[in-house]
Amino acid sequence: MELNDIIAAFITTNNYELTSITDGLINTTYLLENKDQGKKFILQKINNHVFKQPEVVVNNHLMINEVLRSNNYQFEIIEPIPSLTGKILVKDKNGQPWRMLSFVENSTTFLTAPSLQTAFDAAKTFSYFLNTVNTEQLPAIEDSLPNFLNFEKRVADYKDSLKMQSLIL
Repeated sequence: MELNDIIAAFITTNNYELTSITDGLINTTYLLENKDQGKKFILQKINNHVFKQPEVVVNNHLMINEVLRSNNYQFEIIEPIPSLTGKILVKDKNGQPWRMLSFVENSTTFLTAPSLQTAFDAAKTFSYFLNTVNTEQLPAIEDSLPNFLNFEKRVADYKDSLKMQSLIL
C-alpha cells in the first residue's frame, strides 16, 4: 500500500496506528501513532490542486514558527517533522506532497463553534497569534492561495455575508 511507503519515509517502525481525520476540508489528514515511541503525529497529504505550490505552505509555516519562537509564544507550536532523509515534504508515486507535523495532545478542532464562549476563546487566541506574528521582524510570507493572507478582504467578505444573511432572513 502506498500509504505505508509514505509512513516509512517518516518513521522506522511498522508498529503504528493510523486513524483518518475526516473533518478536514481541503487536505487528506491522518493521526499517526508510533506505538514504539508512544508519540502521535499528524500525517497530511497537501492538496496540490488547491495549493499549487505546497513548498510555499511549508516555507511559510517554518518562517511563522521562527517568529513565534523568537517572541516567546505561550502556546505549543506545531512543528514540521522532517522525513528520515531530512525533507519536510515527501512526494508519493503520483507526485502528491505529504508532510508530518507534531501533534498537540488534548487539542480539539471544530468546524463550527459549539458555543459563544468557544467562538470568543478562538477569536481571542487567534488575536494573540496575530499580535505575536505582527512584528517588525515578520518574514516575507508568500500567498499560498490568492488573497489567503488578505485579512482586510476577509473582514470585508464577512461583513458582506452578514448583509446577505440579513436580506435572506
